[in-house]
Amino acid sequence: MENGCPYRARTPLPVIASAMEIYFSGSSTAKTSRLLRKVLRVHRSDVAVWKWIVKYPSLARDYTAALRAQTSPTWHADETVIDTRVGKLWQWEVEDQDTRYILTSMMTGWGRESQHAVDLFAHAKAVGVRPERIVTDGLRAYVEGVRRNFYTNRANPRGPNGVKHVNRIHFAQADNNNLIERFHGSVKERTKTLRHFKRADTAKAILDGWIIAYNFLREHESLGGLTPAVKAGIDLPFEDGWGDLIRWATYFRARVGQLS
Repeated sequence: MENGCPYRARTPLPVIASAMEIYFSGSSTAKTSRLLRKVLRVHRSDVAVWKWIVKYPSLARDYTAALRAQTSPTWHADETVIDTRVGKLWQWEVEDQDTRYILTSMMTGWGRESQHAVDLFAHAKAVGVRPERIVTDGLRAYVEGVRRNFYTNRANPRGPNGVKHVNRIHFAQADNNNLIERFHGSVKERTKTLRHFKRADTAKAILDGWIIAYNFLREHESLGGLTPAVKAGIDLPFEDGWGDLIRWATYFRARVGQLS
């Protein structure tokens, strides 16, 4: 940080952090700009706000992806369609059942291939504790994703390291994917206000920011007022939310030699 500003930025970190909090709470860039002017007496255009919300989530994503979560025995995986001006994309997530922590999130082009599911679970197992059960819908790609990462796709695997893949589900039964489908419903509510993304990388950045806020900054009543990250044993000392995330992420990137 230089003069209270993030690396190569001219705006103080508290202002950027406030803008990120406002935007990812559901406001537009124009409304975020107006609130900065009204509350903080800081004049920044909605274009400047847009640049922040595209830039800093990727920085925070790289940092948070290196954190290990103490997850429960059951994971849920699902994918949903995201409309953009360049066409439809697929958004994939793995969510831990007990902590609600999103272990991994990725966006792919149109089409749901086996390799997408393989990559999805590879990223998830690098973050969480090896599960005992993985619940998905009937998409064939998930069978290959589970098999290649956990060496099993059986309904009743044997041995202490066996992973049960539940992919015959119904919303009224105990084994269902309602948890992550509700999460994707929340994603839809947020993304529909953006009127369609112009570029795939922009869509990815915005959704990364939304998921980071969901995991680390948003307290959940169902978790006793904790964030999913705290519930998963990632108890970072947040004082100013996005400001801390940007500060730690900048330091992390500098340490691994990626800051340029």
